[in-house]
Amino acid sequence: MADPGVLPFKKGLPSYEDILKSRETMILSSSGWRKIFAVDGEEESTTPEVSDADKIIAGIAALTFAQYIKERCRSNGKTTAPLLLIGTDSRPTGPILSDIMIRVFLSEGLEVRHLFITAAPEIMAYSATTEESDGFAYISASHNPIGHNGFKFGLEGGVIGGKESKQLIDSFLKHLSDSNIAAKISELTENADNDKYEKILLSSHKWKNEAYRSYLAFAKRTISDSEEPEEQDKFFSAISETAESRPAGVIGELNGSARSLSIDAEIITEAGVKCMLFNNTPGKVVHRIVPEGFSLDPCRELLEKANRKDPSYILGYVPDNDGDRGNIVYIDSTTG
Repeated sequence: MADPGVLPFKKGLPSYEDILKSRETMILSSSGWRKIFAVDGEEESTTPEVSDADKIIAGIAALTFAQYIKERCRSNGKTTAPLLLIGTDSRPTGPILSDIMIRVFLSEGLEVRHLFITAAPEIMAYSATTEESDGFAYISASHNPIGHNGFKFGLEGGVIGGKESKQLIDSFLKHLSDSNIAAKISELTENADNDKYEKILLSSHKWKNEAYRSYLAFAKRTISDSEEPEEQDKFFSAISETAESRPAGVIGELNGSARSLSIDAEIITEAGVKCMLFNNTPGKVVHRIVPEGFSLDPCRELLEKANRKDPSYILGYVPDNDGDRGNIVYIDSTTG
């Protein structure tokens, strides 16, 4: 995940010109900020390394969101330190970017819960259902190639949009206009409390488990259209009873995505549906990330093989890397 004892800029700081050049390739929009963060500049690169200029970019993004959250909390009358959730999808550059951002958040006086690899809907559900949470920062480039990465900032379960998104972008660009910004970000990363940072890393499993449970509960409410646990149980029991007389099976070809650590198997099997997950080791991405076209071929082949052995397997699905979208593969009942 990270080493609190290893500072990000131990080899020196990038030039201001390099930072501005790094910014030129960055997309800033309400749906997220993203660019190729792989140090070699290749879209399909699997290197975990990030340039020093891009580390500064990540630090500026963290500083921008930290100041936004602190001002929002002050306006709402909160007197304790703001609490931020942070998580990543399963891209190789995620750990370095989260390391930079957590250090900046800590130096800015924020409390942090680090979920590490977590599906986007999972951290959003956790943010929406956890009263202590003041917002979340999610490191992901969604369905873009693996060498890309980026940031999504949100409140109460949703990504910030509209005027507030423009406010964040304007603030980011204002920080970027400061020719001394590299030194400021470096100082913030150096001033982070190492003991506190280590505790954040060691407690990650606890918060990830809480997020998992929040997402599972949210999904059950959504699927059953009921807030009542008894009604939810009835709904899932009805599906399960039907599945006894008409068996069904689902294959998930997860492509090493963040969904590898999420609720899929539990919620599918609770409904009495058979489930097999493949390529479900987070970070082991075996084909291009966008779940379209030939990216669905591995799932198709797995589903056809499973269907020949057990005709109840009729559906398959492939998510993108952060697990908030995907596509379905199915067996044509007339042709097989």
